[in-house]
Amino acid sequence: MADQPTDSALPSHTRRPTWEFSGDNACYRGNDLRWLSRAPDVPKKWFLKRRLDEDSFAYDVLQHGKDKQGKQPVEVWFDNDGADDYEVMEHCARGRDGEVLVLIYLNEDMMTPRSSYRRDGDDEMGRGGYARGRW
Repeated sequence: MADQPTDSALPSHTRRPTWEFSGDNACYRGNDLRWLSRAPDVPKKWFLKRRLDEDSFAYDVLQHGKDKQGKQPVEVWFDNDGADDYEVMEHCARGRDGEVLVLIYLNEDMMTPRSSYRRDGDDEMGRGGYARGRW
C-alpha cells in the first residue's frame, strides 16, 4: 500500500479545512436541558443553565417558532459570576417535536485557563469546590 500524503504535503488549496468547535452542544425539551456535550477544551468553570432563558433564541424557536441566531450575552446561557463581561454566538434549530438543538460558541477570551475562580480540593463528600482568586 502506497503512503498517503499528509495534509501538510498537499498544496494549500487542496488541504482539508481544520475546523474546531469550542463550545457546548445541547438539546432542550420543553424548557429543560435534556443532554449536553462539550468540546474538550471548554473550561469546566462554565455552567450551562438547566432551563432555557426567555431571552435565548432557542426559547423563541420552541415557544414561537421564530428562527434566529446571533450573539447573546453569556448570562443568557451560563450561571457564572462575572458572565456579563462576555458574549457567545448562539445557533439553534428545531429538533424532534418539542425539542431544540443548540450550538453555543464560546469566544476566545472565555477559553483561557485563567479565571477569577480556581478549583479547590474535595470536600467531605468528595466533591470539589471553587474559590475566588487567580491561579
